[in-house]
Amino acid sequence: MLKVFIFVFYAILSSSAMSLRNEFNVSFEVSQIPEREIRKIFSELENDPRLPHKVVQSGCSERAIKMCDILRESYQIYCGRVFALGSFRVATPYTYEGFVDWHNFHTALFILNENNQPRIIDPSLFDRPVHLETWVKKLTTSQRSKLRQIFYAEAFTYSPEGAKYSAHNLTSNERAQIQQVLDENLEIQSRHPLLK
Repeated sequence: MLKVFIFVFYAILSSSAMSLRNEFNVSFEVSQIPEREIRKIFSELENDPRLPHKVVQSGCSERAIKMCDILRESYQIYCGRVFALGSFRVATPYTYEGFVDWHNFHTALFILNENNQPRIIDPSLFDRPVHLETWVKKLTTSQRSKLRQIFYAEAFTYSPEGAKYSAHNLTSNERAQIQQVLDENLEIQSRHPLLK
């Protein structure tokens, strides 16, 4: 039986954002918006030319951070991150093998819907926002997948280890590294015949 450890949301309503506390006792804000708006946001992010969603071998953290940047800067929407630690083999149309292997973790962003349920936004795996259970099922369908832990974190947490610290502000070097990965993956996506 699959065991997933998920923190309990400690939520305090603050206009259209909730203050959440993860299992590491780190507080962060996440916007609460209607489901129909989350679907619109997903569509905009899925089609944003700055985001290389089809290069699935690497860059999940960089894509998630960039999407959080876009949402905060353009719409004042605060998102959080969900991390799945483990090894995953996931089916995808974006590789010749028909799958991708992730050996440490996969991450995506989330926003709360009007019922305070996290809706995962991961255009590298889905064509719509999904519930956490659907996201985890996609990651763990293969017998080669081994899930160790699931947890939430602040939007700009660059790696799983960062979820243990509050008020994470990315350094200029981290921001440069993120942009470099995005640029490299956009170049790959533009040249690769399978990804067009």
